[in-house]
Amino acid sequence: MFESDTSWSLPAHLFLVSGWSAHCTKKADPMSCHPAVQDPGSPPGEPGNTTGTPLGYAWTDLTWLLHRDHVSWGYFVAKGDQPDCDDNAMFCAPVPQNATTPGIWNPLPWFDTVQQDHQLSDIRP
Repeated sequence: MFESDTSWSLPAHLFLVSGWSAHCTKKADPMSCHPAVQDPGSPPGEPGNTTGTPLGYAWTDLTWLLHRDHVSWGYFVAKGDQPDCDDNAMFCAPVPQNATTPGIWNPLPWFDTVQQDHQLSDIRP
């Protein structure tokens, strides 16, 4: 896959799965989204989300097109520790991740279309 963004991990993965990194000011309203390469909003539990507010990426991701045309797909997240420190430090305590752990390396669970189309099971170990 091609990453067209040279930002940090979350925008990079948003570009991989949707071709865009944006911030939406209204949940479930794609018209409220605007480009945000550096700060698209972090998932709950990440340092960038100080309120714990759940995200909603309201714009369409690539998996919606596959789902619409009945093309099977899988997004694979390796079980193990997250590859980077949440606070960009050189060293940190290991943080476990797997296919059900949404975060900056696994943004698909926060896409409205993935939730609405019941595609969470397509995110696999």
